Amino acid sequence: MLALHVAQEGDRANRALSWLRDDCPEADPRKEAFDKRKHCYDLVFATITSVDQSAQQYPEQIDGQFTVPAKRKAEAYDVVNNSEDEVFQNTLFDWYIEHGWSDRLLDITSSYVINYLRRRMDKDSAHADLLWRHYAHHQNFLEAASVQLLLAKSGFDQSLETRIAYLSRARTNASIRSTSLLDSRQSRQQLLREISDLLDVANIQDEILQRMKADPRLQEPRRSQVLKQLDGGVLDIGELFNQYADQASYYDVCIMIYQVADHRNPADVQSTWQALIEQTHQKAEAKGELQPYEAVALSVHSLGSRLRLADATFPISTLLPMLERYALEYQRGVAPPSWVIDLFLELEVPHEALLPVLEQLYYANEQPFQGKNRRVLATDVVYLIGKWFLESERSGERTIFGSEENAAGVEEVLKILIRSNDLEGTAREDTEVLRTRVAHAMR
Repeated sequence: MLALHVAQEGDRANRALSWLRDDCPEADPRKEAFDKRKHCYDLVFATITSVDQSAQQYPEQIDGQFTVPAKRKAEAYDVVNNSEDEVFQNTLFDWYIEHGWSDRLLDITSSYVINYLRRRMDKDSAHADLLWRHYAHHQNFLEAASVQLLLAKSGFDQSLETRIAYLSRARTNASIRSTSLLDSRQSRQQLLREISDLLDVANIQDEILQRMKADPRLQEPRRSQVLKQLDGGVLDIGELFNQYADQASYYDVCIMIYQVADHRNPADVQSTWQALIEQTHQKAEAKGELQPYEAVALSVHSLGSRLRLADATFPISTLLPMLERYALEYQRGVAPPSWVIDLFLELEVPHEALLPVLEQLYYANEQPFQGKNRRVLATDVVYLIGKWFLESERSGERTIFGSEENAAGVEEVLKILIRSNDLEGTAREDTEVLRTRVAHAMR
């Protein structure tokens, strides 16, 4: 178009472009050059508007052929969208956005679009949002994920929910394999790790936020301050622990924070699990809706699933004895005899991981498992072995219990229990029958 040619000729030194690249400072003499070019661009925009209006009055095609107004519209947009005048392109993008046509930028392949949006993304979340959409539209998913991560970490006034949504999309985009030579596997994995780590923290923060909203202990004016702090930028994991989760006695959240922060202090993990069990028991007693052991089992099962049975934060050697003691001291005669074993088996903890812990607890002969109370552990050992035997038979393993070593160990444990005084009546008879079946299966 003539107007575009006139605009460039009137500013051969490209002072308007340097003004744009310097972030459009006020009271700058270069702004005059831009204003003169803008006057020419306004004529272009008027022409585009006229062409649009004309095209709307006629069908786009007749008998499979494009109409004259449709051709003129296509030619006009081809000229403006492919112009090499960077100042015009920036002004055109502004014009599109001002008129609510920001989606038009998605179809433009010019590098000017990327430069334009990147210059504005730090000041306006709408431009940043448009930038990642542009990348995704052109299947540059790694760059889309990078921008979404920046949005999630930004200082924009955004809710935590919005930031989590950005991180979730970013993780999906970063996971998409690209054929682009520019995308290295290492950079994609690094980005994906950063996104996933931040998303883990954000989800914990959201957990605390929802708890705080429903916590009657939190009163005004402190309530408004806390909720505002939590419902914004993603906080440091240490701050979430020290300032919120630990102070509020959200013990399950504290354990999840241990996992995210890779905190491996066994004493901290053990004391927090103990506090969680005691707290859950007390709350269940106060509410009276569930038996305390049921509430404890639900809590342990839920948290175990979320932790994916991680050794550091879901230590079987600590939790199994802890729950056995709890069952004996607080739920004797109330809960089913082997509910603790069933809980771990429902979490798909391997039988071979549970048996050594039970054996050690039985042989230790420590309080409260002394005297007649040892029968509790003896019964659980037999129950666990019986479950393991059935599972091994059902799976059709070539060697019972998975290996000859395991089978020999199981047979020896059964012999010791039969010789002890910790099995009575039918329990002893059932154990003898089980030992006979095991011995037969080992032949």
